[in-house]
Amino acid sequence: MNSENQLHLINPHAMYRAKDCADLFRVGLSTWWGWSNDGKIERGIKIGPRTTVWTGEYLLTLREGFISTARKEG
Repeated sequence: MNSENQLHLINPHAMYRAKDCADLFRVGLSTWWGWSNDGKIERGIKIGPRTTVWTGEYLLTLREGFISTARKEG
């Protein structure tokens, strides 16, 4: 299954780690963390000393925001 289809399979009730988020948005892991550090996306929820997650609900909202911005710009 390609990444484009995976975006439609985001479970709004699930939690996703950074690698999963980067894969879903088709960006590198360092880009995902850069967006988090720069405030382009939320920082995520720290659930352990080396584990941060984002909710599926947030990822779906983020996706819609990116789509809306792209439509306005192009």
